[in-house]
Amino acid sequence: MRKQQGATFLTWVAGVGLVIFAFITGVKLVPLYLEFYSVRSLVDRVAQESSSKTSVQQIRRKVDDYMNVNSLNSLASSDFKAGASRG
Repeated sequence: MRKQQGATFLTWVAGVGLVIFAFITGVKLVPLYLEFYSVRSLVDRVAQESSSKTSVQQIRRKVDDYMNVNSLNSLASSDFKAGASRG
């Protein structure tokens, strides 16, 4: 007769531990990436809607409005540098 072979208790614990680790890592990293893409979208949208005659106050107002709509509470409009870029 052949001896049964299979996963031992320690193998199951290690496997479940890896799954839990991957889940927790995902739960912590996904919101950061979503916020990054929201901020990138914000910058692109404000850049497209603004012209060279748009004042810094109008740009900051657009940034504030977009951040309020998208619940970007960890940032403030003062975190963004507004002005003409050369290059």
